Order: sequence, then C-alpha cells, then structure tokens
Amino acid sequence: MSAMASEPRTHREVRLLRPIAGAMREHDFGVVTVQTRAPGEGEVEVENQFLSVDPWMRESAEVGQAMIPEHLVFRPGRPLLGAAVGRVVASRDPAVAPGQLVQSMLGFRERFTAPADEVQVIDQDGLPARLFLGVLGVTGLTAWVGIRLGEVRAGDTVFVSAASGAVGSIACQLAVQRGARVIASAGGAEKGAFVRTLGVDAVIDHRREPDLRAALAAVAPEGLDVYFDNVGGRHLAAAVDATRPEARIVLCGKLSTYDPAEDEAPDLGLAIPRSLRFVGFSVRRHLHELDAFRRELGDLVRDGRIHAPDTIEDGLDAAPRALMRVLSGDKLGKMLVRVG
Repeated sequence: MSAMASEPRTHREVRLLRPIAGAMREHDFGVVTVQTRAPGEGEVEVENQFLSVDPWMRESAEVGQAMIPEHLVFRPGRPLLGAAVGRVVASRDPAVAPGQLVQSMLGFRERFTAPADEVQVIDQDGLPARLFLGVLGVTGLTAWVGIRLGEVRAGDTVFVSAASGAVGSIACQLAVQRGARVIASAGGAEKGAFVRTLGVDAVIDHRREPDLRAALAAVAPEGLDVYFDNVGGRHLAAAVDATRPEARIVLCGKLSTYDPAEDEAPDLGLAIPRSLRFVGFSVRRHLHELDAFRRELGDLVRDGRIHAPDTIEDGLDAAPRALMRVLSGDKLGKMLVRVG
C-alpha cells in the first residue's frame, strides 16, 4: 500500500449541462472543478491519461435508450462515463499497486477515486497506454468479435462501412489477415487514401457515390459474402441487395441513422431466398474475452501486421469537441483525449 496522495485535492470533470433536445452540441457540456476524495479501504485513486470518445455516447444522451445501461446514461449535473486508461497514484487495496496502468469506465475526468474492483490492471508489455483504448481495447475487441461472428475466411468478399473509423479500420485489417477480399467504404479523398494503406482491395467514396448499389456492383460483381455494418441506413440497404446466397451481415453500429436523410430500410425479403444470416451483437457481452483477444492482437500490433490509427485531442476541455468530431465523422481511426 502507498501513502495517500495529497495533491491535487481537486480535479476537473466533464458534465452534461442540460438535457439534450435534438442534435447534440458542444455547448451542452461543461468542465467543472470538484473535490478529489482520498481512497478509503479497498479503494484506489487514479490519474487518467487517455479518454476514449465513441459513437455510442450519442445514444447515452437520449432518454429511454434500451441499449445503454442506466449507469452510462448522461444526466445533467453528473460526470460523463466512458472508457479511460490511467495510472494508480494511491491505493488502499493490496491487489492494485501505485504506478500500475489501469482501465476503467470512469473517464471524462482528470482523476477519480473508486473501489479497486472497478478498475482492471493492464499488462502493457512495452506497448503505449493509448492502444488499450483503441486497437487493444474494447474498440479492437468489437472488430475482432464481429469478424469472428461473420465467419470471415480466405476467398470471401467482405464489405466494411465506416472503414476509416476506429472499429472499421481494424475490421478491415483483420479481414485482410484472414485472406479475404476487402471492400471499404469511406467518405472523402483523405479517408479513402488512409483506408488504402490498410491493405484493402477497393474503396468506395460514399460521398461521391450517390448510388451505393451501383458502386458495389462495379467492385463486387459476384456479390458479397460478408458485410460488416457500422452505420446502418443506405449502406445496409445496398449491402443486403448485393449479398450472395448464405451471406452473413454483422450488425455492429447504426451511426448513419442519427441523420434521417441517411436512413433507409434494407429489403429483408431477400433473407429467405438467399438464406442470409443477420448477426447483431453488443461487445458488452464479450468483455470476458478481452484477455484472449489482447494476446492474439498484441502480437499482430507488435509485429506491425495490424496498425493502430488514432486522432488525439489534447486536454479535458477538448472532450466535448472530440465528441462532436466523432459524431460528424471528422477523424481517422480512434478518437482519444489526452488528459493533462
């Protein structure tokens, strides 16, 4: 056990200032200074280093969202929750030592004090701390689970939407590693150029292609075996139309459906004659696989076979802006906030 840290005795945290009505805006959030509580028996005090900013946070601000656990819902006047990695600065639990890197869902604040069982000690094994929120964190786990559920194998034609994003960029690389032919969708020349560095076979610029069905037919004339869906809407509708018999559609995200102009329903009538299989999943049901996943992907990252792109905003004050960038797609790879 360590002596309790005496400084600082205050910290800053991000809070929702008002209920969200319509589109989420940066000014809906604010940064406040609060007292830092010293750890009691069985507790730790942690100084956060990096915060994860993710699309699911949009739903956390909507009342009655069944997919979001109650404790993660954004409420005015209380700090936001999200994934974070940080260093233990004081401990009153023998299982967690000062100086250890830990992961928690107590992000969006500079420091926190919590029961030791609310943090998970990370074995960095020489890897940068930020990777445990991206390629080696829940983001990478999401891609890994989705590719597995899609039963991606050598020779498959795989389509990945939002391919320049945190999950999509890793899903593309995992599919390439399995020997699949990968088609990626990304918006704009910069994102398209980035996705090409991941080893994909073709890139569709969905901003320049008003007809996604025609674009898919041009690059995958024999159809799709797997679609990894990060956005829903017209991408999902076009991908279902392009499926081959016994194709697998992995439902991971629905970011485009936050914009009514992008929303479009797929033709589910094709599921019967083509024997399509739709697999929806929440990564929260797979957190018990995190250690096995990290053992597998850690080697791939260390060997340079999987790249870990990220976009970083500096300082806690930048967290609301970072969230707006995630929701507008103004980033490459994983969006992180570096605290301090």
